[in-house]
Amino acid sequence: MKLERVVPKYGYEVEISWSRPASYEKIIARGSPHDTEAWLYMILGYHHSSHPKLFYIGKVFETLVSRRLRARDHRARYYGMCHDHPRFSFRVSLGAIKLSRGHITARLVDDVESILIFAAYHSRDTLINKSKWYKSGWKHPYAIRNLRDRTPLPREVHHGVFIR
Repeated sequence: MKLERVVPKYGYEVEISWSRPASYEKIIARGSPHDTEAWLYMILGYHHSSHPKLFYIGKVFETLVSRRLRARDHRARYYGMCHDHPRFSFRVSLGAIKLSRGHITARLVDDVESILIFAAYHSRDTLINKSKWYKSGWKHPYAIRNLRDRTPLPREVHHGVFIR
């Protein structure tokens, strides 16, 4: 059954199309064909044939994901992940946001990132940016659909007052 917003015209319907995960090192060195359309990214750890583990969800606004991953804080984070989890290989998936109406703003991107981190509680053992679990009070309802290579994120995340 489909959930419906109590106030249908209020809030955001967000679709995030996730790219196929690419090697962290490759994205740092050569960028990604999805760089110009990405607003979000997730860092995934792979160990043998198991499902990927979620290590980080991040956002960009007015920059490229590859440039963000080359920043000093991200380089330190990457070296820390490699040190703490030497059996994992790390890949990055980029997320392009599409709205049913409205415009993509810095606040919207931050809200969506926070909601995805909050919804990724199942990854609490490996997720680095847990501080956003305690953020709440988003002003608008959100219906977020994760498409394509979304694993380990849930297919849909809803925030707000909905009825069925």
